[in-house]
Amino acid sequence: MKQRAIATYRSQTTSFIDDDPAGFCLTPQMLSNFARPWEVYLEGSPSIHE
Repeated sequence: MKQRAIATYRSQTTSFIDDDPAGFCLTPQMLSNFARPWEVYLEGSPSIHE
């Protein structure tokens, strides 16, 4: 399900937008991080301003 969800964002995963050479596109290396069978979550310390 996660891979299908990521694939729906064609503007970030393909060259769908071709008029901005500096536009953001996820690299294959970045996308491979989302294909693992596990995930890592980091929890930060609460801000003193919250």
